[in-house]
Amino acid sequence: KGDIVPLPRGSSPLDLAYAVHSSIGNRCAGARVNGRLQSIHAVLRNGDRVEVLVSSQVEPQQSWLALVASGRARAELRRFFNAKRRAVRAAGGDIRLPALAALPPPPPPPSTVRAT
Repeated sequence: KGDIVPLPRGSSPLDLAYAVHSSIGNRCAGARVNGRLQSIHAVLRNGDRVEVLVSSQVEPQQSWLALVASGRARAELRRFFNAKRRAVRAAGGDIRLPALAALPPPPPPPSTVRAT
């Protein structure tokens, strides 16, 4: 709407999206910076005009934590991930990293029976 939003140096469009509202940040798909389409990885500079693009099919990713410069955006991302973990655990599920889920189960421990 043309509002000036103070952001820390090195901020990305995600920082702006979370500064406006957490639901906008959680659905941020990209941005139009000074009339040009940019990804969420773009670094904003002083005086940039930013329009945040949202999509209902976008969900925050863990890698977004490395993109944001503001504490508010980082806190909102952590809140989202924690709520998602709690919901999965409450439903009886298990959250694992994809790489760990693909590994076979560990072998059983060796027996400790001694022959005499």
